[in-house]
Amino acid sequence: MIILEYFEKLLIRIGLVCITVALVLSLLRRVGLNLGRLPGDIHIKRSNFELW
Repeated sequence: MIILEYFEKLLIRIGLVCITVALVLSLLRRVGLNLGRLPGDIHIKRSNFELW
């Protein structure tokens, strides 16, 4: 059971790190610091519509 408890805590930490990284990247993009686009990114921009 000790291994299972360690694994549960590890998954929670990995999830929190992923959420933190996503929030930081989102905030950086809003500030104007764009870190580039990844291959496969789709961006369609029309007069009153924008799809990411």
